[in-house]
Amino acid sequence: MNGPAPQHQKNNMTQGFDNNVKAIISAFFGALSLLSLLVIVFIGMLFGLISIVLGIIGLREMRNSGQYGKGMAITGIICGSVSVGLPLFVSVAFMVAG
Repeated sequence: MNGPAPQHQKNNMTQGFDNNVKAIISAFFGALSLLSLLVIVFIGMLFGLISIVLGIIGLREMRNSGQYGKGMAITGIICGSVSVGLPLFVSVAFMVAG
């Protein structure tokens, strides 16, 4: 009964999933920027900028490392761009309209 200790194997559910953390955080901040844009515009724009930067960095890392998460990075970039661009567009429109 005194045999070798059993070897622990990785769980099959987590094996093979290597998501880029910056892409995940970019998608999170992108969604958060759209939500906070409704409450405080400048906070939403700040979160949007963070989302854009992390999404671009994540895409570059994924290109070199072969990680997953391209869709999350693109989602973060798009949501961040909307939350930065929309208030700027509205501000310029109000200034032009007078």
